[in-house]
Amino acid sequence: MKHPWVILFLLFVFSCEDKKVEIGDSDFTPFLVKDLNPNSSTYGKEVGPSFYFGKVVAYYFGDPG
Repeated sequence: MKHPWVILFLLFVFSCEDKKVEIGDSDFTPFLVKDLNPNSSTYGKEVGPSFYFGKVVAYYFGDPG
């Protein structure tokens, strides 16, 4: 292998992703839920995926009782 840097360069170039995020064609149903966590900065507000657009979030729909 005479030019291993060429392979590394190609791997690097093709592994880069575009930062464009599209939600239009996905199987996504928008929703809003009331934040019931009194320790949260959004307590009492309705929040959902659009509130955190561009951020990584996780949702847990558990039994509050």
